[in-house]
Amino acid sequence: MHDLVQQITTPVLYRKEIQRLATRCNRGRLEALESEGFTLAAAVQRNGELARRIAAAVRAQRYRFGPVTQHRVFLDGKYRFIYRASLTDTLVTGVLARQLRRLAQPLISRSVHSYQPGRSSLTAIAALTRYLDHHHKDRPDPRTRGLYLVRRDVRRFGESIPVGDRSIVWEQLREVFRGGVATKPPAYVWSLIQSAIRPTVITIESEEVCLIAGVPTGSPIQPVICNLYLSPLDQQLEQISGGFYARYGDDLIFAHPDPATTRRAADQIECTLRTLGLKSNEQKREALYLTTPGRPSQRWPEVRHTSGVEYLGCRVTFDGTVQLKSAKSRRLMQDLARRVRLSCRLLGRHCDPALLAQTACQVINRALDPRDELGHSGAQLLRYGVNDRAQLQQLDYLIARLIASAVTGSYGVRGFRQMPYRKLRREYGLRSLVVERNRRRSSSEC
Repeated sequence: MHDLVQQITTPVLYRKEIQRLATRCNRGRLEALESEGFTLAAAVQRNGELARRIAAAVRAQRYRFGPVTQHRVFLDGKYRFIYRASLTDTLVTGVLARQLRRLAQPLISRSVHSYQPGRSSLTAIAALTRYLDHHHKDRPDPRTRGLYLVRRDVRRFGESIPVGDRSIVWEQLREVFRGGVATKPPAYVWSLIQSAIRPTVITIESEEVCLIAGVPTGSPIQPVICNLYLSPLDQQLEQISGGFYARYGDDLIFAHPDPATTRRAADQIECTLRTLGLKSNEQKREALYLTTPGRPSQRWPEVRHTSGVEYLGCRVTFDGTVQLKSAKSRRLMQDLARRVRLSCRLLGRHCDPALLAQTACQVINRALDPRDELGHSGAQLLRYGVNDRAQLQQLDYLIARLIASAVTGSYGVRGFRQMPYRKLRREYGLRSLVVERNRRRSSSEC
């Protein structure tokens, strides 16, 4: 039996997918996922039965994908279209996508850090800082240091990938099977893959269409296709000697000490994107010259000179310091203030100040713990990515002041008169970001 067929007809994979979906879904998504009388809550209780039914239908080649429904939502400051499938279709697509990702692994560049096991935005940032470190070590004379860097963002990437009959995505998928297994997938499995990538869509106007561009946003298979589709560009840029290339989703970055090489790489990005039927986002195009003092370039005067680049939620300076972007830092403090304020309100104004302080410290500790399911979305980046000691010290101070103000009712530094900074640390257990950074640095040096 073909390896992929054997995997997607195994009930245990569907049981795992049900549990994974139940863990990740919010309430709105739970209400939207219904199929054949099964809600996700019922599926979790009867996951063995549902998993066996789905696996048996796929094994007997009776399973067919239904249409997906189009919804218009407001995300990240703009309106976007997302697509929702039935519960069983979501489960089958999830299992199929995981197996495709496994087979495609050898073809995905090591420079791609999105949707890959063991890789994330943190590994992309770490790779950039290592490259900066090597650049400094290879050039003892500071006057010879300097990097030219270009950033590109693919415009509406997932929504623009061609999926018509002539799209290269189908040849890329055939290459996945040629590389991963000895034979191509059976016709039924291939039809499932095609239906998952190019489903029938019920639009918001209630019309039934088949898209020829765009892998449905919200589908588990979209990240796999996004990683695979830009492989030609990944291979071209990572082969440039002496350069640095990284991609996270549709965010591309290339750096090189030679301006002519960097300009050629920028032209190559635009040319390859056009060949693939894509465009770069003009508003996010960036060409920079990085040095420690941020001096201008004499070899490429038109390029913007700076001491750092904003990348994946951080600002990475030329000397390898990683800082949280100012906008992210503000949003972090706003979220922490909201959590502390709500916690104090629940306990009541006349609650013992010691209990208020202890509770607020626990709330903050959980919010900044990347392993906690209630943690802030940027907790992992703050814990493992940011290494700017000065910024971490400032955040430690602002967080402690926030708690002191909420507990005592005295705004600003006046709260420390009744609730001293040291007391919050020693008696109430407020963790320090600087201390966590020092522990992490010590363990890495051992």
